[in-house]
Amino acid sequence: MATSFACSSCGLAIPFSQGEPGKAARCPSCGAAVAAALASSHASGADARRSSSSDRIGGTDALALEVAQARSDSSRRFGSFLLLSEIGRGGMGVVHRAFDERLRRVVALKRIHDDGADPRRFRKEAETAARLSHPAIVKIFDTGDVDGKLYLSMELVVGKTLAERRLPLTKALEALHRGCLAVQYAHEQGVIHRDLKPQNVIIEDGTGAPRLLDFGLARQVDGTRLTKTGTTLGTPAFMPPEQAGGAREEIDARSDVYSLGATLYYILTDRPPFEGATAYNVVAAVLTKDPIAPGELNPRAKGDLETIAQKCLEKEKRRRYGSAEALAQDLERYLAGQPILARPIGRFERGRRWVKRNRLPAAGALAVLVSIAGSGGFLGWERRARLRSGRETAASEAERSRKAFEKGSSSADETIGRGLDALE
Repeated sequence: MATSFACSSCGLAIPFSQGEPGKAARCPSCGAAVAAALASSHASGADARRSSSSDRIGGTDALALEVAQARSDSSRRFGSFLLLSEIGRGGMGVVHRAFDERLRRVVALKRIHDDGADPRRFRKEAETAARLSHPAIVKIFDTGDVDGKLYLSMELVVGKTLAERRLPLTKALEALHRGCLAVQYAHEQGVIHRDLKPQNVIIEDGTGAPRLLDFGLARQVDGTRLTKTGTTLGTPAFMPPEQAGGAREEIDARSDVYSLGATLYYILTDRPPFEGATAYNVVAAVLTKDPIAPGELNPRAKGDLETIAQKCLEKEKRRRYGSAEALAQDLERYLAGQPILARPIGRFERGRRWVKRNRLPAAGALAVLVSIAGSGGFLGWERRARLRSGRETAASEAERSRKAFEKGSSSADETIGRGLDALE
């Protein structure tokens, strides 16, 4: 049985308690006169369906009440959108759960910050993300501006991110596997995300399906430049070295592979690959250090999962997986109990890479070794010289001793001879 009837002017669902059967009433939203002839106890099933808030508003009576309250507050109106509640804030804007009166549905509305953020980047977010149509990527509905303020209307996904929800390891790996395939799809459309992280992978309530959020840093692979050379965009703890160093021309699909690997690292260890007191410290670590092996932080991560994560997190792009699909395939092999293709890094190779990344310390260490080796050589020469001198001295002393012995022997023989002669 219906509990409300709809305003014929604005569509608001009005509880029957606000009007008496057969008498006129006023809509609390638009003020239009409405007939409350559809009394709760006398409305037919067909009339109830026509007047229900679900048909007119696209939701429940609770949603209708939210919409009515938003309509009565001018500060909560943004163009054709009614702001119902704030979902969160990010680097580019604030996100609201909102009701789109034009399309009659609840959406996630992202409005750009009024803090000097680049509106071109915001528009590019809409242009790139709207091109993507994949079940694991949040859908973009509309973009535009209201009084010069840009907005992005997108699908509202109810759930928690990988940073908020701790899934069993197998479930988390399955979610990441599907996310990798979605990223591969985006790459094939010429779009690089550039800000992949656990906070941008939401696990949908009910289905448990992963959905990729926030293409706010998305970049087309056509070379379009939206920022000056050297500008660092993204979340430092999950960004690849080429991005952390501001080398935008080096960013490609393998940069997203690094961030997917950083997300895997988070799944395995409950922390990002690099941490620091400031963003500067984190960026410095990304550029110059190797992350702690996941297996040292979580014994369950030892073996293949550690190898997969470390391959993604290689400093040199050419040593990472060549694509998000290749990463997805190794994850699939692991989940199926099959051998993975990635191989662990050996000690010699790890040392070689350290020297390459730390040229000055390595050069200093080499100089010390050379110095030690040189000192050792000099000391060795000096010792050999002393030995030679000692041997020569010993030989000379030996010769003098021999002569003295021979002379002494001769004298002794003479003495003994004279004694024998005396006895006779």
